[in-house]
Amino acid sequence: MTLAGIKTGSSDIEQIQSGNYGSIMINLHPFSTRDRTAKQISDEILKSTTHITGYEELDIRIDGGGPPVGKDIEIRIINTTDSIREKAEQKIISTLKNIEGAESIKTTNLPGKPQIKLQIKEEKLARLGLTLSQVVQTISTAYKGSDITSTRIKNEDVGFHVILNDEDRKNINTLKTLLIPNNTQKLIPLKEVVNFYQIPGSPNYYHYNGLRSTTITAGVNKDISTPIKVYETLKKALPESLIETQFQNSTIVYGGEAQETNESFISLFQTLLLALLGIYFTLILLFNSLSQPFIVILTIPFGMIGVITAFGLHNQDLGFMSMLGTIGLTGIIVNDALILVNHINNLRKEMPETPLLQLVAKGTADRFRALLLTTLTTVAGILPLAYGIGGSDPFIAPMGLALGYGLAFSTPVIMILVPSFYLLIEDIKSIPSRLRKKKPNEH
Repeated sequence: MTLAGIKTGSSDIEQIQSGNYGSIMINLHPFSTRDRTAKQISDEILKSTTHITGYEELDIRIDGGGPPVGKDIEIRIINTTDSIREKAEQKIISTLKNIEGAESIKTTNLPGKPQIKLQIKEEKLARLGLTLSQVVQTISTAYKGSDITSTRIKNEDVGFHVILNDEDRKNINTLKTLLIPNNTQKLIPLKEVVNFYQIPGSPNYYHYNGLRSTTITAGVNKDISTPIKVYETLKKALPESLIETQFQNSTIVYGGEAQETNESFISLFQTLLLALLGIYFTLILLFNSLSQPFIVILTIPFGMIGVITAFGLHNQDLGFMSMLGTIGLTGIIVNDALILVNHINNLRKEMPETPLLQLVAKGTADRFRALLLTTLTTVAGILPLAYGIGGSDPFIAPMGLALGYGLAFSTPVIMILVPSFYLLIEDIKSIPSRLRKKKPNEH
């Protein structure tokens, strides 16, 4: 492990800034150079810190890197009235606790650092011969310190700073028994002239679109449930009608991993559509045909069947990186189909008298070895990445799995479907001419 930095007053929940919160960031060595997972290391840290005292809670969070980011569950409650917002917060937290799989529930509505409020007994203060400034100065000297004098040692001025030691500054009894000299130099305990009250510190307030908000986050045990299932259960338990009735003028915004995943997939789908449009118009220019580009594009879904089958056999989810690999796969599939269609078109120009079926068969046979060898070399280079051979990267492995198996499945399918689609489209295009030839015979 490498200690990357220490930061006080920070948390990844809404970047909490307060003096009584702190965080330590640790960078792990690459996965291929260690024999433990991040989860195993975090569990060991938790076990080894059980004997440490002086803190209320220790929370370890693992950042996997890359999208989607954020906690599994993230819910924002937006309302300018603190009491209503707190009421909604308590309701959501109690509901989450009853949902199977939800764990590590946190909220940004945290109390500030506890404070001690001092209330001066003014009558007794005057009777004992003390002034407010004397009380303030004594407390300030005890807790902040004061330079009382200096001396010269080896031609250097050395100051003397008086302050209570750390243990006494943390003990409220020390504060109560703090002695203050009055006008007659009699020492008066602070508790004689002051009432002590312990109060919570000011909480941290957060805003969303300019309105005060509270954020609730939670993790999800993936062995029991998923973030999407937890959200669905939560929304059924807290429908919009209930929120409008019990928590007036409140807005609930759902986020977290599930929401970010949905947004990422929507963005990927839009990117895929744009890519398909770009491919189609490019192929129109290449083939000088409006119909032949469909031969190439229709092979893309069959490559995705290989991706889905591979992830099903490996019992893995189709995540963001695997979908990126699938988009990359479409380019390879298009390239293979493009080579085959273009070669058949060239054969038709070279041998116009040869029957189309023979030309398609010859073109497919001519390009079979080239496409097969290209596929084998590409798959051989990608699959080691998917299985961690020679070094593992769990972040990129799903992309390699999608590319490798998608390409391995799509190539034989291309060799069958492209010739079939080519003949099918040519048959459809020839229907009008065949009908025209048939009409004179009918007369």
